[in-house]
Amino acid sequence: DRITVELREAELLSAKSVENRGRSRGITNPQRIADLQQARKMFSDLYTKEKSLIAIRYYALFYRSGIFQTLGQADDAIDGYLRIADLEGIDALRQLQTEAVTELAKVLASEGKYEVAIERAHKWLSGLRSDEKSSFEAMQLSLEYARIRIESIQKQKSAAPGNRNASRETREVREFLRGML
Repeated sequence: DRITVELREAELLSAKSVENRGRSRGITNPQRIADLQQARKMFSDLYTKEKSLIAIRYYALFYRSGIFQTLGQADDAIDGYLRIADLEGIDALRQLQTEAVTELAKVLASEGKYEVAIERAHKWLSGLRSDEKSSFEAMQLSLEYARIRIESIQKQKSAAPGNRNASRETREVREFLRGML
């Protein structure tokens, strides 16, 4: 069992190394895409074959979803992040789930699905335990939630100048951010 754990950890680190190598290359470098696709395949293989080591399985899914996001495959990224966010009863993965909800909200907002992104982020933030609320991941999610709300408000204002709802929402976001201090 210990050998299997170490082997899976090594496979995860190897795939992450290939991903990092790809991300470090210039955007126009064709090897960048090749490295990212190779890392995506390595994460996919690890996710599908690993059933017992849930942390390794879901970190592989998280990293794979990040590659999909980078490659512009939003639907695949959303699917992966949703699988992680919707896990129940696994306290060891709460930090990863918070990160997945943050990335999910980013992808949804980039696709113009502001309401869904805002709802998902708000629901997760509302469900955080007191010991989780001051974590780095929770702060990142809170800031992303506020950013998406502001972006949504700006879209509303440009579509309908003088929108009172937008002014109210701006005050709510301002209060939310003050509450973080």
